[in-house]
Order: sequence, then structure tokens, then C-alpha cells
Amino acid sequence: MLRQADSFKHYEYYGGCHLSRSFPVVQLVVVIVVVIVLVVVVVVVVIVVVVVVVVVVLVVVVVVIVVVVVVVGLVEVVIFLLLVVVSFYPITHNFCTEYFTAFTETYSG
Repeated sequence: MLRQADSFKHYEYYGGCHLSRSFPVVQLVVVIVVVIVLVVVVVVVVIVVVVVVVVVVLVVVVVVIVVVVVVVGLVEVVIFLLLVVVSFYPITHNFCTEYFTAFTETYSG
């Protein structure tokens, strides 16, 4: 009986549970561990978010560059083809010149 009374002196009554007096130290250690884990998790999440944002921005930049290069390339091809067509078929200029010459010869005198 004396032994039970002595052992009971080392416990205090907290909210319906008999907890040892070292409970605040254990609670402090648990809080510190939880805070450290939360800080690590937040840092990892921030790093992952930053990496994902950087990758997405890089992908968007690459896609924009590719689209601009393709569009500029297509415009250059169209301009080149128009120049080729105009250089190979100077029909309009010659036709107009010949028509004007024939018209002036016919109606000039």
C-alpha cells in the first residue's frame, strides 16, 4: 500500500488521465518534432512548386519560340513562293505593256 502511495505521488491528474510530471517535457519534444516536420514539409512543397512553375514557364517559352519560328518560316516560304511566281510569270506586266502598246497603236492613228 505504501508503495502504491509513493508511486502515485509521481503522477498528477490532468483531464481525467494520470500523467507523469515529465509530461510537459514530452509534450515539448513532440511539439518541436511536429514543428520541424511541418517546416520540412513546407520547404519541400515550396521547392516543388517553384520547380514546377519554372518548368512550366520554360515549356511555355519554348512553345512560343517554336510557334514564332514556324510562323516566321511559313511567312518567309510564302513570300519566297510569291517572289518565285512573280519572277517566273511576269505575264501581268508584259500583258499590260503589250495591251497598252497595241491599244495605242490601234487608236493613235
